[in-house]
Amino acid sequence: MRDFLMFTPEVYLRLLMRLNEAFWPWQLLFPIALVALAGLLSLPQGRARRLALSVLGVGWILTALLFLQCYYEPIHWGMAYAVWAFLAEAILLAVLAWQVTPARVPLGVGLIGSAMVMALSMASAISGGTVEAMGWPGLTPDATALLTVLALLTVPWGPRCVLLVVPVLWLLFSGLTQWALELRATLVPPAVGLGVALWGLWPGTRKRPRPKP
Repeated sequence: MRDFLMFTPEVYLRLLMRLNEAFWPWQLLFPIALVALAGLLSLPQGRARRLALSVLGVGWILTALLFLQCYYEPIHWGMAYAVWAFLAEAILLAVLAWQVTPARVPLGVGLIGSAMVMALSMASAISGGTVEAMGWPGLTPDATALLTVLALLTVPWGPRCVLLVVPVLWLLFSGLTQWALELRATLVPPAVGLGVALWGLWPGTRKRPRPKP
Protein backbone atom coordinates (compact mmCIF):
# COMPACT_ATOMS: atom_id res chain seq x y z
CA MET A 1 0.00 0.00 0.00
CA ARG A 2 2.89 2.38 0.60
CA ASP A 3 3.62 2.31 -3.14
CA PHE A 4 0.48 4.41 -3.70
CA LEU A 5 1.77 7.22 -1.48
CA MET A 6 4.29 9.92 -2.28
CA PHE A 7 6.02 9.77 1.09
CA THR A 8 7.14 7.39 3.83
CA PRO A 9 5.94 7.15 7.45
CA GLU A 10 9.17 8.85 8.56
CA VAL A 11 8.52 11.81 6.26
CA TYR A 12 4.94 12.18 7.52
CA LEU A 13 5.96 12.11 11.18
CA ARG A 14 8.76 14.55 10.42
CA LEU A 15 6.13 17.06 9.26
CA LEU A 16 4.63 17.07 12.75
CA MET A 17 8.07 17.41 14.33
CA ARG A 18 8.94 20.36 12.10
CA LEU A 19 5.64 22.04 12.94
CA ASN A 20 6.22 21.63 16.67
CA GLU A 21 9.79 22.85 16.39
CA ALA A 22 8.71 25.95 14.46
CA PHE A 23 5.89 26.95 16.84
CA TRP A 24 7.28 25.96 20.21
CA PRO A 25 6.15 26.92 22.85
CA TRP A 26 2.94 28.43 21.47
CA GLN A 27 1.25 25.04 21.09
CA LEU A 28 1.10 24.84 24.88
CA LEU A 29 -1.78 27.32 24.61
CA PHE A 30 -3.94 24.71 22.90
CA PRO A 31 -4.63 22.60 26.03
CA ILE A 32 -5.67 25.84 27.73
CA ALA A 33 -7.98 26.54 24.79
CA LEU A 34 -9.51 23.06 25.20
CA VAL A 35 -10.32 23.78 28.84
CA ALA A 36 -11.75 27.17 27.83
CA LEU A 37 -13.88 25.45 25.18
CA ALA A 38 -15.28 23.03 27.76
CA GLY A 39 -15.93 25.97 30.06
CA LEU A 40 -17.80 27.94 27.38
CA LEU A 41 -20.03 24.97 26.53
CA SER A 42 -20.90 24.57 30.23
CA LEU A 43 -22.12 28.14 30.71
CA PRO A 44 -25.87 28.91 30.87
CA GLN A 45 -25.52 31.88 28.52
CA GLY A 46 -26.24 30.85 24.94
CA ARG A 47 -23.92 33.54 23.64
CA ALA A 48 -20.96 31.94 25.41
CA ARG A 49 -21.78 28.50 23.97
CA ARG A 50 -22.04 29.97 20.48
CA LEU A 51 -18.62 31.53 20.98
CA ALA A 52 -17.24 28.00 21.43
CA LEU A 53 -18.14 27.24 17.80
CA SER A 54 -16.15 30.28 16.68
CA VAL A 55 -13.17 29.05 18.70
CA LEU A 56 -13.37 25.77 16.79
CA GLY A 57 -13.39 27.72 13.54
CA VAL A 58 -10.12 29.40 14.47
CA GLY A 59 -8.58 25.95 14.92
CA TRP A 60 -9.62 24.96 11.38
CA ILE A 61 -8.06 28.13 9.97
CA LEU A 62 -4.78 27.58 11.82
CA THR A 63 -4.66 23.95 10.73
CA ALA A 64 -5.32 24.86 7.10
CA LEU A 65 -2.80 27.68 6.82
CA LEU A 66 -0.05 26.43 9.12
CA PHE A 67 0.05 22.65 8.79
CA LEU A 68 -1.73 21.72 5.57
CA GLN A 69 -0.47 24.57 3.40
CA CYS A 70 3.02 25.07 4.81
CA TYR A 71 4.03 21.49 5.62
CA TYR A 72 1.71 18.87 4.10
CA GLU A 73 1.01 20.42 0.70
CA PRO A 74 4.66 20.30 -0.48
CA ILE A 75 4.60 16.48 -0.28
CA HIS A 76 0.93 15.90 -1.22
CA TRP A 77 -0.76 17.84 -4.04
CA GLY A 78 -4.22 16.99 -2.68
CA MET A 79 -3.67 19.25 0.31
CA ALA A 80 -4.21 22.30 -1.91
CA TYR A 81 -7.88 21.26 -2.05
CA ALA A 82 -7.95 20.25 1.62
CA VAL A 83 -6.91 23.78 2.60
CA TRP A 84 -10.02 25.22 0.95
CA ALA A 85 -12.21 22.55 2.54
CA PHE A 86 -10.83 23.41 5.98
CA LEU A 87 -11.38 27.12 5.43
CA ALA A 88 -14.93 26.39 4.29
CA GLU A 89 -15.50 24.44 7.51
CA ALA A 90 -14.27 27.43 9.53
CA ILE A 91 -16.71 29.71 7.71
CA LEU A 92 -19.59 27.30 8.29
CA LEU A 93 -18.75 27.13 12.00
CA ALA A 94 -18.72 30.93 12.18
CA VAL A 95 -22.13 31.10 10.46
CA LEU A 96 -23.52 28.40 12.75
CA ALA A 97 -22.28 30.35 15.77
CA TRP A 98 -24.69 33.14 14.81
CA GLN A 99 -27.63 30.88 14.03
CA VAL A 100 -27.65 27.95 16.48
CA THR A 101 -27.13 27.70 20.22
CA PRO A 102 -25.29 24.50 21.25
CA ALA A 103 -26.77 22.46 24.06
CA ARG A 104 -25.24 23.03 27.48
CA VAL A 105 -22.67 20.43 28.48
CA PRO A 106 -21.73 19.75 32.12
CA LEU A 107 -18.21 20.99 32.78
CA GLY A 108 -17.03 17.56 33.91
CA VAL A 109 -18.24 15.96 30.68
CA GLY A 110 -16.55 18.66 28.64
CA LEU A 111 -13.27 18.22 30.48
CA ILE A 112 -13.40 14.46 29.98
CA GLY A 113 -13.92 15.02 26.26
CA SER A 114 -11.00 17.45 26.17
CA ALA A 115 -8.79 14.98 28.02
CA MET A 116 -9.75 12.25 25.55
CA VAL A 117 -8.80 14.46 22.60
CA MET A 118 -5.45 15.28 24.19
CA ALA A 119 -4.78 11.61 24.91
CA LEU A 120 -5.56 10.59 21.33
CA SER A 121 -3.39 13.45 20.07
CA MET A 122 -0.44 11.54 21.52
CA ALA A 123 -0.90 8.80 18.90
CA SER A 124 1.57 10.36 16.47
CA ALA A 125 4.05 10.87 19.31
CA ILE A 126 3.79 7.15 20.06
CA SER A 127 4.39 6.31 16.39
CA GLY A 128 7.28 8.74 16.17
CA GLY A 129 8.80 7.69 19.47
CA THR A 130 9.02 11.30 20.63
CA VAL A 131 6.64 13.89 22.08
CA GLU A 132 7.88 16.27 19.38
CA ALA A 133 5.68 14.39 16.90
CA MET A 134 2.48 15.13 18.82
CA GLY A 135 -0.48 16.32 16.75
CA TRP A 136 -2.09 19.18 18.66
CA PRO A 137 -5.84 19.87 18.36
CA GLY A 138 -6.35 23.20 16.65
CA LEU A 139 -3.04 22.89 14.84
CA THR A 140 -3.09 19.49 13.14
CA PRO A 141 -6.01 18.03 11.15
CA ASP A 142 -6.77 14.69 12.80
CA ALA A 143 -7.05 16.09 16.32
CA THR A 144 -8.93 19.17 15.09
CA ALA A 145 -11.46 17.03 13.22
CA LEU A 146 -11.90 14.74 16.23
CA LEU A 147 -12.48 17.69 18.56
CA THR A 148 -15.00 19.18 16.15
CA VAL A 149 -16.92 15.92 15.83
CA LEU A 150 -17.30 15.80 19.62
CA ALA A 151 -18.33 19.45 19.86
CA LEU A 152 -20.91 19.13 17.08
CA LEU A 153 -22.83 16.60 19.16
CA THR A 154 -24.14 19.65 21.02
CA VAL A 155 -25.86 21.21 17.99
CA PRO A 156 -29.19 20.16 16.40
CA TRP A 157 -29.13 17.18 14.05
CA GLY A 158 -29.73 19.12 10.80
CA PRO A 159 -26.82 21.59 11.07
CA ARG A 160 -24.72 18.81 12.58
CA CYS A 161 -25.07 16.74 9.41
CA VAL A 162 -23.84 19.65 7.29
CA LEU A 163 -20.93 20.53 9.58
CA LEU A 164 -19.78 16.91 9.84
CA VAL A 165 -19.16 16.53 6.08
CA VAL A 166 -15.63 17.96 6.03
CA PRO A 167 -14.48 16.32 9.30
CA VAL A 168 -15.80 12.92 8.20
CA LEU A 169 -14.19 13.16 4.76
CA TRP A 170 -10.90 14.14 6.33
CA LEU A 171 -11.02 11.37 8.92
CA LEU A 172 -11.73 8.84 6.16
CA PHE A 173 -8.81 10.12 4.10
CA SER A 174 -6.49 10.24 7.09
CA GLY A 175 -7.50 6.79 8.28
CA LEU A 176 -6.70 5.30 4.87
CA THR A 177 -3.40 7.19 4.81
CA GLN A 178 -2.36 5.94 8.25
CA TRP A 179 -3.36 2.41 7.30
CA ALA A 180 -1.32 2.59 4.09
CA LEU A 181 1.65 3.96 6.05
CA GLU A 182 1.19 1.15 8.58
CA LEU A 183 1.14 3.66 11.43
CA ARG A 184 -1.18 1.74 13.73
CA ALA A 185 -1.20 4.21 16.61
CA THR A 186 -2.09 7.19 14.39
CA LEU A 187 -4.94 5.16 12.92
CA VAL A 188 -6.77 5.30 16.28
CA PRO A 189 -7.82 9.01 16.30
CA PRO A 190 -9.48 8.85 12.83
CA ALA A 191 -11.20 5.58 13.77
CA VAL A 192 -12.55 7.04 17.02
CA GLY A 193 -13.62 10.24 15.26
CA LEU A 194 -15.48 8.31 12.57
CA GLY A 195 -17.21 6.19 15.18
CA VAL A 196 -18.42 9.26 17.07
CA ALA A 197 -19.45 10.96 13.82
CA LEU A 198 -21.49 7.98 12.69
CA TRP A 199 -23.26 7.94 16.04
CA GLY A 200 -23.92 11.67 15.72
CA LEU A 201 -25.34 11.22 12.22
CA TRP A 202 -27.65 8.41 13.30
CA PRO A 203 -31.28 9.60 12.98
CA GLY A 204 -31.95 8.35 16.49
CA THR A 205 -29.83 11.22 17.84
CA ARG A 206 -32.12 13.77 16.20
CA LYS A 207 -33.58 16.25 18.68
CA ARG A 208 -35.88 19.19 18.24
CA PRO A 209 -33.82 22.38 18.03
CA ARG A 210 -34.03 24.57 21.09
CA PRO A 211 -35.10 28.18 20.69
CA LYS A 212 -32.23 30.66 20.49
CA PRO A 213 -32.06 32.67 23.74
